[in-house]
Amino acid sequence: MEIDILVYLLIYLYGSIPFSLLIGKLYNKDIREHGSKNVGASNLGRTCGRKAGFTGFILDFSKGMIAAILTITLGLSPIIAILFALLGHMFPIWIKFKGGKGIATSFGFVMFYTPLGATIAIISFLIVLKISKFVSLSAILAIFVYLLYTIILGDPIYCIAVFILWLFIIYLHKNNIKKIKAGTESKISWF
Repeated sequence: MEIDILVYLLIYLYGSIPFSLLIGKLYNKDIREHGSKNVGASNLGRTCGRKAGFTGFILDFSKGMIAAILTITLGLSPIIAILFALLGHMFPIWIKFKGGKGIATSFGFVMFYTPLGATIAIISFLIVLKISKFVSLSAILAIFVYLLYTIILGDPIYCIAVFILWLFIIYLHKNNIKKIKAGTESKISWF
């Protein structure tokens, strides 16, 4: 039991590392002062360029993937693990609990946990992104597509967890949704 708690705590701490903020510092920029002021990979990409954004995405993606691999290997609950990884990413202890929105971390988890569902969600994300140029809208719709996939899987606990995640991600993107409606949301230019 104590080992379980230690593993989940380590997952939270790794999830708390603000990779995009740290990468931005390499470019002499505090991404909290630019763009959406968010410490996620999409704002890093807007602020520091495509390569920086992609690097931030991969590192945030690793938070979810490591959570899945570690807990499945140790026979622990992957659903609790992704919760801790997301809590770390969204509420990082290192930067006053003001983190990212959890998209890359979620994708990292589902890519290992359900590769087919993750692939479908990522394709959905890329299609919506290509058409709309809105990362926020693409993420919300991709997670909705993944939610539909979990319904087909027939695991009610996992489906409920994904549904709650989807609602939480909508909540975290509420300002983006308002900006899209108002026509003031930033579009990406590099895709």
